[in-house]
Amino acid sequence: MDGLTMSGRQLTCQEIVVLRLLADGLNNGAVARELRIGTATVQRHVENARYKLCASNRTHAVAIAIRIGVI
Repeated sequence: MDGLTMSGRQLTCQEIVVLRLLADGLNNGAVARELRIGTATVQRHVENARYKLCASNRTHAVAIAIRIGVI
């Protein structure tokens, strides 16, 4: 899968990495520490991915990403 989403917009590499870490059960703080970025940046990636995936929340975004083969 090339990362193309239901909205027709492609997920960035960073958004995919964040979704993978969320799927592993990490919270925003743990994702931020793992990627050495701020928690606000993590939240921005989550929100952007949610928008692109047409997801109602972060869990839904992870589920969609798994279903379409992005993660």
